[in-house]
Amino acid sequence: MNRTASRIVGVIAIILSLGSAVLAAFYWLGTVITDQPHTKHGLLFAAIFVILLLFGNISVRAKGRSPESPAGK
Repeated sequence: MNRTASRIVGVIAIILSLGSAVLAAFYWLGTVITDQPHTKHGLLFAAIFVILLLFGNISVRAKGRSPESPAGK
């Protein structure tokens, strides 16, 4: 994957992870569906947040193949 595509995928993953963090907070507070907190759902979205955030950071920082390198040709 080239650098530009890697960065785009990384930024999208980071944005989705932030949305997952918001959903996790809503579920822990219990404001999404009912007035009771849903701890299991909150933990699920928190785990998704961590996984997407790590994937996004790895993708953004990846060097990728440049067209000038022998591996990129």
